[in-house]
Amino acid sequence: MSLTDGLTPSPDWVAKDMESYVRECTAALLSREEHKNRLRAGIGALECEWEQTDAECARIIADRTRAEHVLAALNAATQKGAELRQSRMHDPTRVRDETKTPEPEAHAADGATAPEPQEPAVPTDADGRTGPSPSAVRVTGERAIEVMRIIEREPNRDWTPKDVAVRLEGEDKEQDTAAHHRFRSSMDNLVRKKVLHKKHVEGGRCFYRLAAAWVAA
Repeated sequence: MSLTDGLTPSPDWVAKDMESYVRECTAALLSREEHKNRLRAGIGALECEWEQTDAECARIIADRTRAEHVLAALNAATQKGAELRQSRMHDPTRVRDETKTPEPEAHAADGATAPEPQEPAVPTDADGRTGPSPSAVRVTGERAIEVMRIIEREPNRDWTPKDVAVRLEGEDKEQDTAAHHRFRSSMDNLVRKKVLHKKHVEGGRCFYRLAAAWVAA
């Protein structure tokens, strides 16, 4: 709407002008909200891609470390073998002695055979229960231990940070993105410890599952 120069606007004209302006503001707001939603979706996809790449880097570093240990062990074994061969070549009497067949140990006069070796006892805790496996992953930190206890109750379920936040902090955390980010960070740390497995699906969503035995440290 426009006003002729020099004329005082009437209340009716002002009302119509404001109604037009309100419609313009509403249309502009809707446009900005749509743009925010597109940005939010893009940020979520980028965060998920970053987490996936970070997890891949952690796996590659772990594989490289294991390969370095294997290579070091092979080199050490090769060196020891060469040293052993060298010592045997310089001591021929030792070679002859070691090739002799050892004589069987004398048995008791009554012909009794030697007792069979006993199986080693399984270590138990103070209550008589079998202790945790030596290969169990040690988990530290109050939040990490709480997360593991929740996931351990349903190990075959696909968990999300939101699921864990609701279980541990209540239903009001359903839409609390800050709580979701806190638990996602804790669960990603557990993925790097290889006690959780992280699975990515189409749409940028991520799920977590129990991957290994663990014990609270």
